[in-house]
Formats: sequence, structure tokens, C-alpha cells
Amino acid sequence: MKSVNLRIVLLAVIMVMFSGLLLSNGATLDWKERNPTPTSNNLYDIVYGNCRFVAVGDMGTLLYSFSGRFWKKSRVDTNDHFYSVTYGDYHFTAITSEGAIYTSFTGRRWTKRSDVAPVGNRIPRKIRYINSLYIGLGEWGKLWTSTDGLNWTPRESGSGSTLSDVIYGGGLYVIVGLGGTVLTSEDGA
Repeated sequence: MKSVNLRIVLLAVIMVMFSGLLLSNGATLDWKERNPTPTSNNLYDIVYGNCRFVAVGDMGTLLYSFSGRFWKKSRVDTNDHFYSVTYGDYHFTAITSEGAIYTSFTGRRWTKRSDVAPVGNRIPRKIRYINSLYIGLGEWGKLWTSTDGLNWTPRESGSGSTLSDVIYGGGLYVIVGLGGTVLTSEDGA
């Protein structure tokens, strides 16, 4: 009798553990729209660094938030569209539709630092700080690198496609782009 009761208890424990495992693996994300937002402008990119979020978008829109729930507008003296933002080397770096580079330590006050020289009338649409290197990606396979985020060097990608994003892992930089483009580099140059 004790053997049967022990088996029932063990079976019940295993079922409870298994059901908890199933529930924890099947968890869903509960998304909530944050209103009021400080802008109705389009937003194109977001990054997290220095214990805060920074988002960028149309008409000089730069937003920051410590929690991701409540957002404030940053101060910037431009109406250019901001396409991309990254965090690295203890500061935020953002790029506008005109190729202007803005930086900020806090995400609140921004300063124009430099302009990326266009290559074939193209400028970076996305910038990332990866493995101590800034990488700018653009249309028609245009690619730029920078060690400080201010002085940018055009590079040959070998592709004519729009480059969408870049990541570093396993000792390799990997870029993806339109039309199934995948590019790799060991040094990012």
C-alpha cells in the first residue's frame, strides 16, 4: 500500500514539475503601447547603453528613457531625419539623413561632431559599434568604418546591395543585406 501511495505522490510531483516546465517555456511577451508618446514622428532605431534607452527618427527626433516606459525628448539643433543610433566607447552616436554625426554621453543633450563623406552620393543608413569598431552600412553596398565614430573611412564591400545590419561573433563580422546578401570579414575593414 505504501508503495502505491509513494508512486502516486512521485507521479504527481513529476506531473507538476513537467507542467511548470511547459508553462515556463511557453511564456509569451505582453506588449503595451506607451501613451502619451513625446512624438508622433516615425522612429527608426533604438539602442540601450549607459542605463538608458535612446530612440531616433524623423525631423530631428531623439528620445531617451531610463525605464523604456516613459520617454522624454532630447535637445538637438536640426530637423534632419535620424536614421540610426549606437552605443559604444561610453557614448551614444547617431547619424542623420545628411550624414551628420551627433554624439551624447547621456542621450539628453546632443552635439554635432562631424559629417560622413558620401561615397557615390550615398551615406550610411545604419551605424553600429561592434568589437571596438564603428561600422556604417548604406545603399549600393556602401560601407564605412571608424575607430572613434567621428572620422569615417569608406571601405569596399564587394556588393551592390543595400546593407541592412552587422553583428560580430566567433571572430567574424557578418553583414546582411537585401537580396540575400551575406558578407563576412575577420577584421571589419
